[in-house]
Amino acid sequence: MVRDPQQFAWWETYPANSIQEYGDPVSAGDSLTSTVTDVGGGQYQMVLTDNSQGWTENQTVGASGSDASAEVIAEAVTSGSSVTQLPDFSSVGFTGSTFDNTEIGSAGGQAIDMTDSSGNVIASTGADDGSGDFTVTYGG
Repeated sequence: MVRDPQQFAWWETYPANSIQEYGDPVSAGDSLTSTVTDVGGGQYQMVLTDNSQGWTENQTVGASGSDASAEVIAEAVTSGSSVTQLPDFSSVGFTGSTFDNTEIGSAGGQAIDMTDSSGNVIASTGADDGSGDFTVTYGG
């Protein structure tokens, strides 16, 4: 059974917190801005703004770890114990992506393509343009 895609805003701190949904409206094509700031003591301030809908969520959460990674991602979500089918989103652009105030490519960021369980590319990640801008495109 194929279901219509659903848009929702969410956060997680891996591995401690699974997906936590915000109740705010999100629509395909919205412009979103996010920041995650290490405020010390295992605490992180997370801010997500939907520039199109006009809302902002701001919270501080605890997470264990060594501050070893950061992600800027487009991904399929899970439902129960299964990964959902990836909808054809055409392409999505990410702009101004940074890590520790350094453009993500210069900070050592690596583009990773999304694959299905057979290893087929289902979404490809374009190269960073040197300003932290890149595009993820549906399909191989």
